[in-house]
Amino acid sequence: AALWITPCERLKVLRQAQIGVKNPLHTSWMSSLLLILRDQGISGLYRGIAVTILRNGLSIGVRFVLYSKIVQDLRARSGSGPKGWEPLVAGASVGAFTTVLN
Repeated sequence: AALWITPCERLKVLRQAQIGVKNPLHTSWMSSLLLILRDQGISGLYRGIAVTILRNGLSIGVRFVLYSKIVQDLRARSGSGPKGWEPLVAGASVGAFTTVLN
């Protein structure tokens, strides 16, 4: 996943840094891609890969822990066996929570 996410994140950040700049270098994702490849080579697309891997790894870890805890709490409240809606509620809750934090 990092092989795809890192270049996408790099292009996104470069474009975001150009918001409000009078003469932006990065006017589209294609211009950003070509500029990076020309000036920095393929390795320029992977600048920040360690931070991206760390962020995504922590995010996935938090999602697993939260999901397990929410399902456990829902089952404890219901006092009975597993219900079909519990994974849906847990997954939606975790997705919303981690989206806000990310």
